[in-house]
Amino acid sequence: MAEWTQSGCSSYTMAKAAIQKLAKTAAVEFGPSQIRVNVVQPGWIDTPGEREKGGFTQTDFDQIADVLPLRRIGTPADVGDAVAFLCSEAAKYVTGSVLNVDGGYTASLSLKPNL
Repeated sequence: MAEWTQSGCSSYTMAKAAIQKLAKTAAVEFGPSQIRVNVVQPGWIDTPGEREKGGFTQTDFDQIADVLPLRRIGTPADVGDAVAFLCSEAAKYVTGSVLNVDGGYTASLSLKPNL
């Protein structure tokens, strides 16, 4: 997430911020052709990669979930549902947006900056 940062993560946050700006610029450039461009920004998602490569345990996920506004870690289906929405007719007037699928994490950053 581009809003999140900590020491040693400058390349990660720079890339995330660049993707957001690229999507906004592409939305303006391709809008006249009725091409919509949006960004889905997942938060903590329980995936095999997080567990295996990230080294997160169920205890880690439980502790993280306790401080998220929705009190749970996201699932791949949560992200898929957001993408399906953006691809649907229900989002036909949505472009240049960043959709946070993070259980409220981004909204709570000013309240819990240590997560």
